[in-house]
Parts: sequence; C-alpha cells; structure tokens
Amino acid sequence: MKTIAFLLTVFFFFCSVAYAQKAEIYQNKDKFGIKQGDKTLVKAQYEAMEFLEEGFFAFKKKGKCGVITKSGTIVIPDAYDGVKSYGNGLFLVKDGKAWGLVDRTNKLVLPISYTSFKFVNDHLCEVKSQGKFGLINKYGEIVIPAQYEGVAPFNDTFFLIEKGGKS
Repeated sequence: MKTIAFLLTVFFFFCSVAYAQKAEIYQNKDKFGIKQGDKTLVKAQYEAMEFLEEGFFAFKKKGKCGVITKSGTIVIPDAYDGVKSYGNGLFLVKDGKAWGLVDRTNKLVLPISYTSFKFVNDHLCEVKSQGKFGLINKYGEIVIPAQYEGVAPFNDTFFLIEKGGKS
C-alpha cells in the first residue's frame, strides 16, 4: 500500500512539473516570440524580447518598446525607447533620455522626467531629475521630491539630504 501511495505521489509530481512549464522567449530567424513547451503563445514577430516579471515580457517593434503578456495581450504599447521592470506591477519607461513609471494599464504613475533610478534598499529608490535627487518608494510614490543636491542613507529609517552645500 505504501508503495502504491509513493508511486502515485511521484507520478503526480512529474505531471505537475510538466504542466507548470514556464513561458519562454524563442527565436525564429531574426524575430522573437513566446513559447510554453511545444506550444507557441506569441508568434515570432518582434525585433527583440526580454523577460520582465512573471507573465510579462518587454518587446521591441519598429524600434519602439512595450510590454506584452505571455498570452499575447499588449498591456503597454510600443511607444517607448526602453522598458524595464520596476516591480509591484510597475514598469520603468524611457522616452528620449528620461524615464518614468507606468502601471500595467499604461497609466502614468511618475512623470517621464527622471534621468536615473537606483534602489537604495528593498523599499526606496533614489531618483534624479534635472540634476537634483529625491526618493520614491516601491509603489512609485514620491517620498522626498527631487530637489536636493544629494540623498544618502543614514540608517534604515533616515536619509541625509544635501541642499545648498548643507546636509
């Protein structure tokens, strides 16, 4: 009886592993698409593709970037010069030399006016706009406006800010 239970457990384990294959990018000649196992989910039609986060991929078409789901739904149109995952359902989008944040519906969360994003810990990101620094949280909300010459972590709770040469 124990042997049968063990064999059934092993059988169901391997069936679930086979069923839970991840979607992955594939290339056909010079175009890219998305497959899951042997099944094509998105035909190879894009100039480039990159995995962003679970179920979402960046794509490039006619030189512009957007975000597509593994099922082929375009959630962020190919209107940007670059796209990266920010986490928590947000994406960094680039227009020219500036970056901003959009959500999964392409709603602007943070204006496209920042030249750099640098995570300082799991919850906060240093941003730079027009040569000034500030902080945003992991949800894209402004914590400290980008109006300071410098922002540096003091400890887990406090940050040193510099304005007019003073900290």
